[in-house]
Amino acid sequence: MVVVLVLSVTASCAPRSSPTPAITATPTARITSTANYSTSTPTIAAINPHVDIQKLDGLQIRFMHPWTGESLKLLFHMVDQFNQTNEWGIHVIMQAPGSAARVSEKIHEELTNQIASNVLVAPVSLLLAIDERFQQVVDLSGYIASPLYGMDPSLVNDFHQAFWDEGVVDGKLMGIPAQRSALLLAYNHTWGQELGFTSIPDTPAEFRRQVCAANASFRKDADTANDGLGGWILNTDAVSMLNWLLVFGANPYSNGGFTFSTPSSQDALTYLYGLKTDACAWVNRSAADAERFSRRETLVYSLWLQELDRQVAAMERSGSKDEWMLMTYPDGMKGQVLTQGSSYAVLHKDAESDLAAWLFIRWLSQPAQQFRLLTASGTLPLGSQVMTQMEEYGAEHPHWLQIVNSLTRFTTPPVNADWQVIAPVLEDAHWQLWMGGTKEDEITGLLAQMDDLAVELAERYP
Repeated sequence: MVVVLVLSVTASCAPRSSPTPAITATPTARITSTANYSTSTPTIAAINPHVDIQKLDGLQIRFMHPWTGESLKLLFHMVDQFNQTNEWGIHVIMQAPGSAARVSEKIHEELTNQIASNVLVAPVSLLLAIDERFQQVVDLSGYIASPLYGMDPSLVNDFHQAFWDEGVVDGKLMGIPAQRSALLLAYNHTWGQELGFTSIPDTPAEFRRQVCAANASFRKDADTANDGLGGWILNTDAVSMLNWLLVFGANPYSNGGFTFSTPSSQDALTYLYGLKTDACAWVNRSAADAERFSRRETLVYSLWLQELDRQVAAMERSGSKDEWMLMTYPDGMKGQVLTQGSSYAVLHKDAESDLAAWLFIRWLSQPAQQFRLLTASGTLPLGSQVMTQMEEYGAEHPHWLQIVNSLTRFTTPPVNADWQVIAPVLEDAHWQLWMGGTKEDEITGLLAQMDDLAVELAERYP
């Protein structure tokens, strides 16, 4: 069934070694893809046993990440702390371009000019694209196992398996989980009850019934200007489109490539088209989605986990007393939670710089540092150890705590270098379906165009 907020579930991110984790990864449901990742180029040696540790004293390494806001403010303090306290004398210089897109642009520019940052925070798909083009992403498995500089096995096992496994491609450890989030749905339970629904919409059909009923409630008054409100606010993010494809059983990645022209994909797009034509979903062009939701202008809308505080604040500003909750996309009995995030990676320069970069990543990966970043971002915990420190934060952010304790199974976007260009294909298709004038009988052609574009872009990229 669809996952909702459940306080009675007591564990959030079970360790990889736990026999009965509260959050379990189901391998058959994960959208992982490594078949077309080439390993013909030998991977960079993970660790050089002849590194002179004394050469790390005073060594400068550069650290590039996409984070902004409170996370960026915190990282200034964290990097300063590491620089002042690490026993090797390593000095980290931080670069924060301001977004994941800018990180991608900046790192490609650096690599082209052979001046790349040593530590990179990026999605695994971007790491794969970088490695295919520049062969510069270091395999971290040797560092993990190093008797001198390795990571404690208990910490390795503590990372949620779905998050850890995302970084392992053809036996190469591309990165260590840095941050993971999920795109969820905020649902107004009080309003739903007033519309005659006793439970959340846990199937596509029930979701349609409820958002259509919410829209119909606006059509009963004399104000024609609000006749389009009430339903789901359209979200054109690639992860939202991928969520709907998963809901209808479509898996766009298989056999080393992306295929969208399938009956399941046809069902998904036809369903979304129906929401549009019946005014059961709409495009928000003005106020923030959180404000619309707090004013009962939408029954349900999509939001990332880290946006929870924004919704809580909007409800307080509006004075709303409605009971609202978070839920996953309505996929019936599958209960899938599609996650997305970045990992820490080392880009090769020389043996000393690579080791220094790894030691900094190892420090960032400690539960104490995970805790600091988690409280700044409000994203998903990466394992169970960090949750032992989240009691105060959870008490102050009950919606976050409830959804974290309720999630049951994670899936990931395709772990494939081409995902960097395929994600925009999904976003464009969503736009074509909603704002581009596409008609229902043209959906088959739209899916075929997506197939052609996926092949063309995969051949050109990276």
